[in-house]
Amino acid sequence: MAKKKDNNMISLKSLIILVISIWLFSGIISWFFFKNWKESASFGDTFGAINSLFSGLALAVIIYTIYLQKTELSLQRKELEYTREELSRTADAQEQTAKLMNEQIRLSNLPFLQYNSKIIRGKECLIISNQSDNPIFDVDIWLFITEAEFSYEHKKFIEDWVDERHKENLKIGDLIDDELWAICERGIYHSFPKNKRIIMPIDYPIGDRAFEIYVQYRDNLGNNYSQSIYFMDKNSNQNPFEDAISKPNIPTVTKRIDLTNKNLTEEMLPEIAKGLVNLKKASIFCSYLKDREKIGVENYWEMKNL
Repeated sequence: MAKKKDNNMISLKSLIILVISIWLFSGIISWFFFKNWKESASFGDTFGAINSLFSGLALAVIIYTIYLQKTELSLQRKELEYTREELSRTADAQEQTAKLMNEQIRLSNLPFLQYNSKIIRGKECLIISNQSDNPIFDVDIWLFITEAEFSYEHKKFIEDWVDERHKENLKIGDLIDDELWAICERGIYHSFPKNKRIIMPIDYPIGDRAFEIYVQYRDNLGNNYSQSIYFMDKNSNQNPFEDAISKPNIPTVTKRIDLTNKNLTEEMLPEIAKGLVNLKKASIFCSYLKDREKIGVENYWEMKNL
């Protein structure tokens, strides 16, 4: 096929030889047909109009060639634009596929915690259980037990129940809605294996009977989850408290927060944790209470098998 194509085309070398041959042939003819150079020059001048025509044609060919090159470049630019758009769509599709795959992997490793309450050895207890097939890590649990100021003034509570060593320096921030204060307690666990539970005794001398637990933990992929759970009095011998609100129902990936950070503001918190900064400021930490010498709550809360 390539050989046939070459035979149908005049090569540049052949074209140059043809032009030179015609030029030489015209000179030979002029030498033999005219007696002197003056007559041959007069004869050559008669072809001036034809020369102008061919010069114009050559210029037109050059202009047309430039136009064709411009058109070709324009088509090439459009083709490059189409190629870039196609590559961009391909990259977006690959990115979406990667996100979906990562999300599937995350969901397959998502641990679920369950919350309930039970009377154990005569004590009312909140219980957090890991009944999923996945362990969790870097567990940070905050427990807030709220009380109304009109039911039990926080200053009187401090006088009655705070250890003498802490009374003088203990101050709490503004009350929530000018009427609520709280006791807070924290638990930190490096890991929370499956089929384990954390038992949290509720044996504080306050009577509002409303609790909030804020839990943060990581899965084995490093994703951080947060969840807030609200409990209220149920008046039942088997389950003394009921899970009133879980926010959200399914644990949500959020930025890790540190409630011990004094510079923490509400704007820095995820939506499900709004209000915790002010709640902590209006709280008395349990280690300040009488008979609570151990600050490490892992020595107080129990982790047991289900």
